[in-house]
Amino acid sequence: MSEAMELVRAELGKDAIIVSTRNGDAEDGGYGVKVTAALETATPGSVVYEDLAGTGTEDVLDTLLEWLAYHRTPPLLAEKLLNRVRRLETDDALMALAGALDSEFEFAPLGHQRLARPLILIGPPGAGKTVTAAKLAARAVLDGQATALITTDIVRAGAVEQLGAYAKLLKLEIKVADGPDALARTVDTLPAGGFFVIDTPGINPFDTSVLKEISTFLDAVDAEPVLVLPAGGDAFETVETAEAFASLGASRFIVTRLDTSHRLGSLIAAADAVRLKFSEATFGPYIGDGIGPVSPMFLALALTDRLGEAISTLSTIEATS
Repeated sequence: MSEAMELVRAELGKDAIIVSTRNGDAEDGGYGVKVTAALETATPGSVVYEDLAGTGTEDVLDTLLEWLAYHRTPPLLAEKLLNRVRRLETDDALMALAGALDSEFEFAPLGHQRLARPLILIGPPGAGKTVTAAKLAARAVLDGQATALITTDIVRAGAVEQLGAYAKLLKLEIKVADGPDALARTVDTLPAGGFFVIDTPGINPFDTSVLKEISTFLDAVDAEPVLVLPAGGDAFETVETAEAFASLGASRFIVTRLDTSHRLGSLIAAADAVRLKFSEATFGPYIGDGIGPVSPMFLALALTDRLGEAISTLSTIEATS
């Protein structure tokens, strides 16, 4: 297999996407394995079409290859998704991709559910944690839930004031915790059954001392760490960032900057590599809207150059809730 993969890279280059692998047979000339690969797009007469001739899925795979390549999806992940699509045997590219995403990833939206414990948002600097905390709180307020906004970000200039301005719009009083013990005391005063969001400072995911520092806040309270991850980054860099925050206990993540990013391959790469669950997506600067659950269909729309349609679906859901 390793020799076959080297031949593929030598022939098609490092950007080749592996579509399938299987053991060889007599029809293949007695070779031990057969690897099917393609570049960004497949054209009639290519090895992809030859391998899938008569299956009814060649057009779908052609389209998906183009979409996944555009989003800079890592080749191995593209291979997994395409193999999922082949088993679905559908000629609807959007539905095929949604089905593949549903099979490959987990989706755990917060939605409008009442939480068993507070949320503590963690992530790199500039990911949009503070705005996300305000959006989550706004949705809870509109749902009539007892809501609290807490911040531990006393380092970044204007951080407390920014969250305080959002809290004022929601007629909430911001709570500031300047250390793990203060956070524990603050959480202990919260009423049962409410929606409570804890904002934290953005941290360098590659600085182990900073990770240890933020872990003291996580150890101080019984709260669920949720990663806030911006779209549009390099896939490998995003995977490493996600791995660092997953080590702190994050099992699902909220996607930000959807409306200002064209390529989303880094997000599905992170979900695949770290097995993070997709939760919510945010877009726009306004705290009263621009947030909604990520579903397989939403993600498929976003990956097929129909992000506007996906976002409008979220806006409709929020407006009618």
